[in-house]
Amino acid sequence: MLNTPVQAATEGMPASKTITRRAALCGIATLPALGGATAALAEISASAHPDAELLALRTEYDAARKQFEAKWWEWQAIEEAFETANPAPGGEYALMAWHARRFKYLEDNDHGEKARDALLDQMDEIAKRVRAIQPKTVAGLAVWSNCLVHDCMNPGDFAAPLNEVGWDQEHIRRLAALIDQMAGAYRGGEVTA
Repeated sequence: MLNTPVQAATEGMPASKTITRRAALCGIATLPALGGATAALAEISASAHPDAELLALRTEYDAARKQFEAKWWEWQAIEEAFETANPAPGGEYALMAWHARRFKYLEDNDHGEKARDALLDQMDEIAKRVRAIQPKTVAGLAVWSNCLVHDCMNPGDFAAPLNEVGWDQEHIRRLAALIDQMAGAYRGGEVTA
């Protein structure tokens, strides 16, 4: 009774064949090892993706973009602090003097300008590399559209709600999000490409 045959019910094996409980238990025991092999195969297949280079560049680009956006919002906070403390006056000459004071305040208090410029340069270099590679899949096209959105928009428009940006920014973001969705890279929620 220790080695009772069990009727095979797996696809690809004729129903007339039987396997023993011992063979079934050995098969079950090897599943964790197969999981590791499956992960290794997935890693190999990812590098064999037709647009593997573009996908790697998107990861690099997204990391630089996130750093840049953090620096951008720091700068926005400095600018808003000035504007809150110094509301813009009426009249052309008073407004020109206000802009001069605002510019001087930003110059004195914004210490992240060089870091932002360096990150923009880094993003631009990555985007140039992306544009030099012809995408072969929708996933590759999603990388292109992601870079295009950021190349064509002001940094403050990246995170603004769609109803607060212009028609062209709204539609380029929607198009990029739809391409991401088609590529399986959609991150859920509101369309925020």
